[in-house]
Amino acid sequence: MDRRPDGPQNNGKMASLPGGFTYQDLRIVAIDPTSCVTGGGKPVHIKGSGFVNVKKVTFGGVEAKIKAQTPTQIDVETPPHAAGDVDVVVELASGPPSKSPQQYKYIPPPP
Repeated sequence: MDRRPDGPQNNGKMASLPGGFTYQDLRIVAIDPTSCVTGGGKPVHIKGSGFVNVKKVTFGGVEAKIKAQTPTQIDVETPPHAAGDVDVVVELASGPPSKSPQQYKYIPPPP
């Protein structure tokens, strides 16, 4: 873990703790694909950082099924939802959630 200790004893230099952690802010940078039909059940890849101890992922407030995750990607199965654009949100066990910079689009099934 790198940190800049305060105080004159360190003259503002960086210090490292060997074997420490590097924390990354929770952040969504992309979702792929960006749409599916209202019935859900489609795979979506959420890319970003800080995906550690993920509590849940929601599409328009409806929880998605998490299939796999790494610190930089979460693979989910979309839940059913009414047609329209919805926010994609990742919530960790602690800390504030992160909302995708782009919305996910649910489209009506073809007639």
